Amino acid sequence: MVMASIVHAQQIVPLKDTTGINIAVKGTQIFRNDQPAGSFKLRSLDGLTFIQVYSQGHARIAEATHEQDSTTWTIVTPVDQEKMYAPYYPQASLPQLFRFLVIKGYL
Repeated sequence: MVMASIVHAQQIVPLKDTTGINIAVKGTQIFRNDQPAGSFKLRSLDGLTFIQVYSQGHARIAEATHEQDSTTWTIVTPVDQEKMYAPYYPQASLPQLFRFLVIKGYL
């Protein structure tokens, strides 16, 4: 089982993945259970990583930033202007970020 988290009042609260989904990243494409789910654009500059995430229909659904040595992603969803925090896993940072967006219902 994969765990994701969101921040509430300065604490990271576990968010359980009970969906059994499989997220794969191939190039700039995101796959959910082997089906195309969306795409992303990634830029890195001076220790800051910035990602724009798009739906399969090319609508921008999230913007995520990660500062070097930080343990979290900062995520903003343009559709509702929600600001969330997800844990950063160095070994699988992109799949875990996209899994978090699936669990939250954005991707």
